[in-house]
Amino acid sequence: LITYLISITLDILRMRDREDYLLAKSRYYYCGEDDCLKWRINCYTYKIGDKVGGKPVRFKHTSYRRLKMGGRKYYLHQITWLYLHEHWPVGWIDHKDGDGLNNSRGNLRDVLPHINARNRRRGDTPKPTSGYSGVDTLLNGRFRARGKVKGVMVHIGCYGTPEEAYNARKVWEGCEGGYTERHLT
Repeated sequence: LITYLISITLDILRMRDREDYLLAKSRYYYCGEDDCLKWRINCYTYKIGDKVGGKPVRFKHTSYRRLKMGGRKYYLHQITWLYLHEHWPVGWIDHKDGDGLNNSRGNLRDVLPHINARNRRRGDTPKPTSGYSGVDTLLNGRFRARGKVKGVMVHIGCYGTPEEAYNARKVWEGCEGGYTERHLT
């Protein structure tokens, strides 16, 4: 019975994906030359060939464009993902370069929330006293490298200089995966 219900639920989600994709495809097209979605139809506020998306909505860390489709509000990066992949994202859409207005094909990836958080700028968070993200200055004058995995703090090691600790953290980030070059810069 449970397998049957899961099967029905997945079929319904696939139908919704297909319906939403067909609606997006009827309204927009992806312009490879400009690397963006453009309007396929005319309206009083836009014409065929105009870029999709209204005024950017500003958030603390970035800006996104919003639009309505099928009576619901979406972010432009969600609709771009749907159009390019023919299904809604499983997780969150991450902009690799951190620019929420850059919805080009190569800049979007479908990731889990904790991976998405790894690709954010520091923002208002104060820099650590060591001068490096993920490196703390200990009372004995040594430097501790740490990181988080799914909300749990992980001890990487203690080092004589902040540079050594930072390099160890960078190696750890490479092994852990999902981090980009701009993580917490």
